[in-house]
Amino acid sequence: MITISVLQTLLKALLYAGVVAGDELVDYSEYKVVRMRNLTELRSAKLAQFLAREKKVQMWEPDYPSQVQQTKSADFLIEEKRLLRLREQFAPNEFEILIDDVEAAINEQKRQPTKINSMESMPYDIFLTYPQAERWLRETADKFPEMAQLKHLAKTEQGRDLWGLQIGKHGGNSDKRIFVDCGFHAREWIAPASCRYFINLALSAAYGLPVDTSSGSSIQTQRDTHLPFTAEDVASLLDIDWFIMPFANPDGYEWTWIADRMWRKNRADYGGTCKGIDLNRNFPVGHRTGMGTTVECMITYADTTPISQPETKAWDSWIRELHEEKPVSAQISVHTYSQLLMPPWATGRDEGGLFASDPPNSVETRLLATFCILMSHSLTVIAAIINFRVKM
Repeated sequence: MITISVLQTLLKALLYAGVVAGDELVDYSEYKVVRMRNLTELRSAKLAQFLAREKKVQMWEPDYPSQVQQTKSADFLIEEKRLLRLREQFAPNEFEILIDDVEAAINEQKRQPTKINSMESMPYDIFLTYPQAERWLRETADKFPEMAQLKHLAKTEQGRDLWGLQIGKHGGNSDKRIFVDCGFHAREWIAPASCRYFINLALSAAYGLPVDTSSGSSIQTQRDTHLPFTAEDVASLLDIDWFIMPFANPDGYEWTWIADRMWRKNRADYGGTCKGIDLNRNFPVGHRTGMGTTVECMITYADTTPISQPETKAWDSWIRELHEEKPVSAQISVHTYSQLLMPPWATGRDEGGLFASDPPNSVETRLLATFCILMSHSLTVIAAIINFRVKM
């Protein structure tokens, strides 16, 4: 068991770990991403204590060093010289280097075609800056006017426009409505990129336009061995009305492009030495519960009150507006890493904060979702329930 003194050390260490307090540019040239798996209880406790002491470590999975004793594994970003110290305490076969040069990987991610000045020059296998994303959103709404409507939701603290996109065949009048947010965590670039891909895929299929998949195959009218769906399958998705926030954290997202690729929060300035609110934790259920959410400089800082940020206020206002018109059937938050399916409420709600009961069909929905992902993509996902995980 981790003692109180170790937890205190952990909190002090996490105050600095992986967080840039001010506005400095961050270079990750001396960093690697490491995976350690199948550790014994003793070895996992030893790793947890090491990670808690180190200042320049970012946990990728699990969220905190203290959880390593439960998972018996960890993925983390670590400075090379600190990794050398860790290697002295563990056997070579306990390490796997996932990314050898993080800065090089970041630079590769940022590579783009020479000219990006229209939808046609914004391929779906690259990441867009936020100004490019805004252009793509406007042009998407213009290209598919019968099935796509762009909605201005709010201005962020730094003055950027926050957008919602409604897509569907019924102009918002379908009995089935799904609300989606993508990219509340700024550094999770593939989340908004995946939503952008889905939007284009669904609209193009519904309009009968050719769509190239990431495998290089075009969606066919008949099911084949390369793809788990047909164009008709995809087009049928727009019988549902989708209300999507494709880039839900504009300020934080743009900051990951210009300053710190690993920035997670928004860029709220509350007058201290640190900046940013973890938007994903700025909601009433479980607010300010769990490790780190009350400490300003931590990447999980939740702010003093829920729904306090322009981004979460916009989310709350839009979904309430929609739900008053006609019930919203489902809400999905798109994040990245871990192949993890997290049903409501994915928070330590039993520790305090607003309590919310589980939906009556929670287990059935979770089983169906994991089965569909397995059948369509041959991927096994993990269903998480608050503080424990069950592999489906």
